[in-house]
Amino acid sequence: NRRTVWDASADWRPSSTFNARGSTRFVDDLSEYWDALANNQEGGQERKTGEDWNGQLKLEWKPTEDVSFLSDVRISDLQGDYTLQTRDFHKKNRDASIEGKLVIPALAGPIAGTEIIAKYSDDLAENSLEGTADYEQKTRRLRLEVKREVWRKLNIGFTEEIYLQQYLYQDGSNDRDQRRLFLDGTLNYRPNQSFNGIFSFSWNERQAISIPEVNAGNNNTSEAYKVSGDLTYTRRRMSINQRYTIQADYTFYDFNEDNNTLVRTNGVLTTFKTPLAKNTAITLRHQYEFRDRGSYVRSSSSEPRRYIPDSEDTRHVMTLTVTYAIGKTLRLDARQMFDRREQRFLATDRLTVRDRGEWSLKAHFEQEISEDFTVDLDFTKTESSAERNYWTGRAQLRRRF
Repeated sequence: NRRTVWDASADWRPSSTFNARGSTRFVDDLSEYWDALANNQEGGQERKTGEDWNGQLKLEWKPTEDVSFLSDVRISDLQGDYTLQTRDFHKKNRDASIEGKLVIPALAGPIAGTEIIAKYSDDLAENSLEGTADYEQKTRRLRLEVKREVWRKLNIGFTEEIYLQQYLYQDGSNDRDQRRLFLDGTLNYRPNQSFNGIFSFSWNERQAISIPEVNAGNNNTSEAYKVSGDLTYTRRRMSINQRYTIQADYTFYDFNEDNNTLVRTNGVLTTFKTPLAKNTAITLRHQYEFRDRGSYVRSSSSEPRRYIPDSEDTRHVMTLTVTYAIGKTLRLDARQMFDRREQRFLATDRLTVRDRGEWSLKAHFEQEISEDFTVDLDFTKTESSAERNYWTGRAQLRRRF
C-alpha cells in the first residue's frame, strides 16, 4: 500500500470585515494484493489505483456585529481503477452554498434581538460505476432558523427546511425524486440555576416518487410527528434528568394502500447522578421504550380502513456505574447493565423475550509527562451473557511541537 498526499491552503484577510480561505488536497493511492475471484474464476494479483482531489473556497463578510454572510464552494473528484475486478468508479461533486445571518437591532422594539439565519445550498454529484448505468444526483436545500430570547429565563427557536433531491440515470431506468419538508420548534425555560426545561416538537414529511411506470408502486409519502421534553434538576453535585419522547411515523403508498403503516414510539430516560464520597460518584440510568407497529386494513370492502397493530415491543435498560478517581491521573469505572426486550405478535399472541446482562471494569490513565507531551490510556474488561468476554485497549500519545 502506498499513499501520497499533497495539501495546500491560503488565508487572505484584507480587512477586519472580510476573510477568504482556500484549500486543496490531492491523494494518490496504490494497493496491490492477492484476490480470489468468485464464480470459480482464477484469482490473481489485484492492483487498485485511486485518485482523490478536492478543493474549497470560503468567503466570509461581516459588515457589522449583527449582519454576516458566508459563501462556500466545494469541488471534488474521486476515481478508482481495478486490474481484475469490474469495479472501476468515478465520482464528481460540486457543491455551493450561501448563508446570511441577521440579528434584529434594538430599535425594532418587540422583535429586537431576534436572530435569523437563512441558508441555500445546491449540490450536483455525477456517479459512474462499471457495470451499472451512470447517474446524476441533484440536491437543493433551503433552510431558515429563527431564535429569540423572550426574557432572561425563556428562549424559543424555530427551524424550517425545504429539500429536493433528484436521481437522473443515463438510461432512465431508476429516475426518482425525493422531497422533504421539515419544521421544528424548541422552548428552553430556566427559572433558576437548579432547574432547566427544554420542550420541543418536530414535523417531517418525505415524498418519494419513482419516474418509470414499472417502479410507481414504490411511490410513498411518510410523515413523522415528534414531541419531547427534557427536565433537569441540579442540587450541588447531585442531578436528576428525565427525557420524554412521543413519536408517530406514518407511511402512505400512492398505489398500494395495503402497505400503509404506522409506527408509534413512547420513551422515558431517567438519569440520577450523585457523589458517594470525595472521589467516588454513582450514576443510575433507566431507559423505557414502548413501540407498536401496524397497518391499515378493511374488515370488508365497504368499510373504511382502520389501524390494526401487528406487534408490540417493550424495552427496559438499567445501568449502574460507579466511578472512583485516584488522584488526577487514574480513574476506575465499574459498570453493570441489564437489558430486557420483549416482542409480542398480536395475531398469534407469541411472546419473545431477550435478556442481556453485562459487567465491565474500565481503567483510564492520563498523564502529562511534560508541557507538550501527554499519555492517554484506556483498558476495559467486559463480561457479557450474550457474547464472549473480551478486553479492549486504547493508547493515545499527544505531542505538541
